[in-house]
Amino acid sequence: MALLGTLAHKCGKRGSKNLSGLWAVVSVLLLAGGLESPAQAAPPAEYQLKAIFLFNFAQFVEWPLKPFPKQRRR
Repeated sequence: MALLGTLAHKCGKRGSKNLSGLWAVVSVLLLAGGLESPAQAAPPAEYQLKAIFLFNFAQFVEWPLKPFPKQRRR
């Protein structure tokens, strides 16, 4: 960052225009590098799918507030 400021100071008015262009190029390169993604993600493993299914299924169950009442033995 200090290097860019030094370059702008040495070049005068013309340097500030070049500096803004340089900032634009640097920001585009940084943003473009962060957008990379693989073409296809690896499919989840069998146990991961089962865990997700059980987790989501448990959200639809109405769980009792108190535990089940004790049953009398005959």
